[in-house]
Amino acid sequence: MVVGIVNAVLGVVLGILAAVVWLLGSVLSVTVILLPLGLPVTAHHRSEDDD
Repeated sequence: MVVGIVNAVLGVVLGILAAVVWLLGSVLSVTVILLPLGLPVTAHHRSEDDD
């Protein structure tokens, strides 16, 4: 019975960890995709401010 509880807890913890890792991976991939697009925009705006 104790083993079943431990297995259930481990399953829940692993599920949460997997979800967190997946979310972090999604955020990282989106950031990596958007960063190259965003950098020229910020650089352009900065050059306009200097002008």
